[in-house]
Amino acid sequence: GGATGQATLPPVPRGRPVPAIDTSAEMTALPHANAERERLTAVTGVVAELERLALPWGSLDLVVSNYA
Repeated sequence: GGATGQATLPPVPRGRPVPAIDTSAEMTALPHANAERERLTAVTGVVAELERLALPWGSLDLVVSNYA
C-alpha cells in the first residue's frame, strides 16, 4: 500500500515516476501529500486491488510491498 510514502518516496528524487498503489484512496493521498511537501511531483496515487491491477508489462522497474 501507499501508506506514508516511506517506501514510495525514496526513488522520486532520481526522477522516476512512482505510483503509490493501495486499495484505499485515503492511503494513496498520504504519500502524495508528503511528496508535495517535499516538492516531488512524480508520485501518483492509484486505487486498486493488487489482484486486479492493470499495468502494462514492463512498466515497473521495482515493486515494494510490506504485506505480499
